Order: sequence, then C-alpha cells, then structure tokens
Amino acid sequence: MRRIALLGITLLFAACPASQTKAEGATTVGKATEPRKVELVQDQPVDVAKGVSVTLKSVMYTHATDKTGRSVNDSFMQLEVTHDGKVEAVTITRLFPDGPRFTTVAGVQLAIDYVDAYHQPSTGAVLVLP
Repeated sequence: MRRIALLGITLLFAACPASQTKAEGATTVGKATEPRKVELVQDQPVDVAKGVSVTLKSVMYTHATDKTGRSVNDSFMQLEVTHDGKVEAVTITRLFPDGPRFTTVAGVQLAIDYVDAYHQPSTGAVLVLP
C-alpha cells in the first residue's frame, strides 16, 4: 500500500507544469541575443544602429577543402562603416559551414550572414548585434 501511495505522489509531481516565470525569462533572454539580419547592396549605405551606417564596397567568395578534407566556403566583405563623422574601412570574414564570427565596430557587432559575388551589384547580408 505504501508503494502505491509513493507512486501516486511521484506521478503528481511529474505531472505539475514548470514555472511560467522561468520559461518567460528564458524566452526573453533568447530574443535579446538574436542578431538582426540587414540586407546590403554594393555602394548603398544602410543604417544598422543609431548613428551607424554600413556601405558594402565589395565581396569575395572562395570554395576550398580544408586540412581535414572538409568542404568549406570562405567569404569576405569589405565595408565602409560611418559613425561619429568618420568613415572606417572594415573587412569581415566567415568560413562556412562554421557559424558567424562577429567583429565589433563603433559599438555594433557585425558578422556575415551571406555574400553573393556572382551578381552585379554585389549583395550580401550582415548579422547585427547592438
């Protein structure tokens, strides 16, 4: 009889829903760290943050095999970042299939989402974290 009672209590605790406060907090944190995707077209400035604009100047793309035999795509973006009345030349890179690699410029973190070097004007997208 004692085993049946303990089993019933165990099942009762297992069926209780998780705290809503923890779930909401986790969701909020997840959204706060999600980067924003910004599409770029060569020579057209785009605002990425208050007082910060980015102009795509050129893109480069190569396909290769790394030392381990893995097929990789190496992408580069040359950008002009305008902030505080200054223009800064910045090159960012990404090795696919690895994840994005963020570079901080003018208080904003930028990473390559994709590049398209096969069409003119060149296009691409950056991921932006405030």
